[in-house]
Amino acid sequence: MIHKETVALLGASDRWGSFIIRGICTDYNLLLIDEDCDQLDSLKADILSLYSQANVEILNCSKDASWQADIIIVGSAAANDINTIIEIKDVAIRKPVFQINSSDVTDINLQKLFPFSKVIGLSFDIGEPALQKNTYQNINVSIDGGDEQALQTAVNIMKIIGVNPSIKEHEIIEL
Repeated sequence: MIHKETVALLGASDRWGSFIIRGICTDYNLLLIDEDCDQLDSLKADILSLYSQANVEILNCSKDASWQADIIIVGSAAANDINTIIEIKDVAIRKPVFQINSSDVTDINLQKLFPFSKVIGLSFDIGEPALQKNTYQNINVSIDGGDEQALQTAVNIMKIIGVNPSIKEHEIIEL
């Protein structure tokens, strides 16, 4: 039997969170967290109707979900909730923490708040016509972070969900 890693997604019912969940639900065990419980119930039911073998669990505590997870994905609204950040900070140590960056919310840089985690930024980019039509074709995602293994994990997840990942290059400054 193949071991599936567990992903906790905080802010699971937002646009990019639900997009990621639907894309990885057969490859990962999922722990979903969101303030909107009705949306989560609907999302879980939708996933299970399409993929009956998916392992999807709804939790009501970000800390518990993050503790159990191998990978933590933090939606843009969750990243701006200081209570959520405080809750998960101590259980995110040494784990990949993917931060979904969104232009509609002012994002906090989690790397400064999680110095002992492997923080990776995910910035999705779709063209205006695709956004207006609410389609998810030809999506590019810029991946930014300092941990090579976490960067590769992010690239793999983005490929699973069918987007075009690119790792942001950093300029090396010699001292």
